Amino acid sequence: MAEFTNGWKGKDWLRRQWPWWTAGLLTGIAEVINYTLIPLGHPKHKFIGVTSGMARMYAAFETTLFGGSLIATRPDYQPSIQWIIIGAMIAALVFAWLEGEWRTWVKYTKPMLFLTVLGGALFTWGTRVAGGCTLHHLLGGFAAFNLKSFVVMGSATVGALIAFIIFRRLQLSQYFKSQDTRWYVAQARKLGWADGLTYVEKNPYPALTAVLLAFLGLFFVVIL
Repeated sequence: MAEFTNGWKGKDWLRRQWPWWTAGLLTGIAEVINYTLIPLGHPKHKFIGVTSGMARMYAAFETTLFGGSLIATRPDYQPSIQWIIIGAMIAALVFAWLEGEWRTWVKYTKPMLFLTVLGGALFTWGTRVAGGCTLHHLLGGFAAFNLKSFVVMGSATVGALIAFIIFRRLQLSQYFKSQDTRWYVAQARKLGWADGLTYVEKNPYPALTAVLLAFLGLFFVVIL
């Protein structure tokens, strides 16, 4: 049996990748705080929603730059700053810095990138139709026994199973994995495992990375 060298060995707990369950625990606590501490009847008394929140922030971005928004077509998507999302992004940057792991080395095939973009577009459209993303319905709606959330997540589960079957037929299912950690993926590649398919020594998309970071910076400068 192949043995891996633990890349986290010798590092303190802050500089290691935290276990998956800590994300669920902390997200659940944030959900409870958000839902119970905001007064009933307040416009923000609702489950945490990341996709809907990003839509409101993009609406603010559009409105500031162009004087109007194509996104703000419903009362729930009016321009606003979502501090919970900004806080989550700051926390993600802090943890990436602590780990020293930015995942700029990950590479996907062109078919996989195309399907990723297509999946993102379908997901965004679905959240608009369903009135919330998976975080909103799964961690918020389920806990509150919201019937719509049960219907949405049941449909999403069936859709995910169908998508996985399609990916298997396209021979792309090997890209489904739980984590991309450099030291693990690099060793998996040497062993010829599927977990190592995404590994390259250097950033394969430097120009794209620069463009996306520049846009992210512009986005926050405009809305803040």
